[in-house]
Amino acid sequence: MRLLITSLLTIAVAFPAGWVLCRAWLSQAGAPSRTRATAVPREQLQAQQDKLRASAERLRAQRNELAGKLAAAEQQIDSLTTQLARRAEQVAALRREQQQPAPAEDGSGAAQELNLLRIERDELLARLQRLQAETEGRSENAAPPADESGARAERGELRERLAASERARRQAEGRLAERERQIEELRQEVESWKHRLAPLARQLQKQREIIRRQAQPAPSSQPAGLPRDDLQRIRGIGPALERRLRAQGIHSYAQLAAMSERELAALADKLAIATALPMRDEWVRQARELAGFDPSETPDTRVSG
Repeated sequence: MRLLITSLLTIAVAFPAGWVLCRAWLSQAGAPSRTRATAVPREQLQAQQDKLRASAERLRAQRNELAGKLAAAEQQIDSLTTQLARRAEQVAALRREQQQPAPAEDGSGAAQELNLLRIERDELLARLQRLQAETEGRSENAAPPADESGARAERGELRERLAASERARRQAEGRLAERERQIEELRQEVESWKHRLAPLARQLQKQREIIRRQAQPAPSSQPAGLPRDDLQRIRGIGPALERRLRAQGIHSYAQLAAMSERELAALADKLAIATALPMRDEWVRQARELAGFDPSETPDTRVSG
């Protein structure tokens, strides 16, 4: 009986003590797991921030690289444009020289020289034919003329002059043909430069567009506490103009209603519209009516008050 009572007492004391010890052990074992569970999201957030910073650095490097390429392309295009203009001037000068030859006295025009040589050749041929006709007419007579030797010498001189004139004419024609060939080569080179400049100009335009998009600031966020009103209810503001207004931070009627004439003119300049357009359409008055402001109060009176 005493042993039974002792056993029951021992069990009654040992069970609560064991339960308390188990609770304490479980609480100590679960604390690190909760700590790890809360630490994991922080590590993930830190990793995401590091990735975002790395992406921002890469974008900055790409923008700087594109800016460098843009500058190099602009320099190359400027150089090619200068060369193209120089070639075009050479072609124009050659064409002017061909179409408007220099006067006869300076002898610089190949076409004029060729015309003169042709005239001289025709005169020499006519003179030679006259001499040959006179010689043949005299040979039919019985007595030869006394100056026959002089006539032969004159005919020989005329033949030499005619041959020299023919050689000069051929040389002039050769120079004209050479100039025509040079003009054609320059024209082909100008066309080639134009074809080479076209893709460079397109690439330059694309790079400018990319840099403009990257350099464009992000639209300003809506100020806290201001409603996002439908700005298209104001006469003169359409969808495109509403987007530009929101990009400038204008989201409510109250913001437009509080603007003075100077502020409205500055806003029109930022929106790239006519300065008189907001005043002509009375944006401030319409915004005040839509916002429910007092009609007797104006932005100027509020500022002065």
